Amino acid sequence: MAITVNSSLQDKYQNTYSEGFDENGEPWVDTYTDWKLKYNQENGEYPLGVPFPLDYFPKQVRITQGDKLYDFTGLAGVQAVSKRLKDAIEDIEPGVHQFVPVEVFHKDGTPYGEPFWFFTICSCLDVINPALGGMKKHFLTAYPDKKPDAYHWGIARGRKNLAVQKDKVAGRSAWRDRRYITGYFFSDALVARMDAEGMEGWVADDVWQEV
Repeated sequence: MAITVNSSLQDKYQNTYSEGFDENGEPWVDTYTDWKLKYNQENGEYPLGVPFPLDYFPKQVRITQGDKLYDFTGLAGVQAVSKRLKDAIEDIEPGVHQFVPVEVFHKDGTPYGEPFWFFTICSCLDVINPALGGMKKHFLTAYPDKKPDAYHWGIARGRKNLAVQKDKVAGRSAWRDRRYITGYFFSDALVARMDAEGMEGWVADDVWQEV
């Protein structure tokens, strides 16, 4: 199986806020929107499965509200992971995904004390399997000159009978799908370890059979 995951919306996991800073301690300026737009214009698709430019990430993060960070969390609005989640991903699929270390500080300026990394999934696959009938095909109208037959998958009513192609996801820990761009796909092996180690901050959205 594969599982699409997201950040948990439980109050416990949504009460911590943080701000980013550059290497000089100045407020971090988010350049992702401009970079994404340029990438989209040049390639005719979202930048899924590609590492972000390193200068996009803040070098430091300071907690401004709350005090507790979890394994799957946002830091200054950027997806980040704890050491044990990073290790779980790397143990299954070493050297594939982007992990950028970040210094984290409490509100009073003292170090948080636990390491965190910004996390980018660097596998973008085309593995949705419609064989079970749970998906609908939607043709796109953007960039017709570059990709006249482009389409995305959408989940049909009921959110049942979802599947991915078994042979193409074997051995993977995490991936994005180029035709279902809203999902963070985690393998069942990764989710099983997250459950076993009590990792927090995430929630399972949908379960996908491997066919």
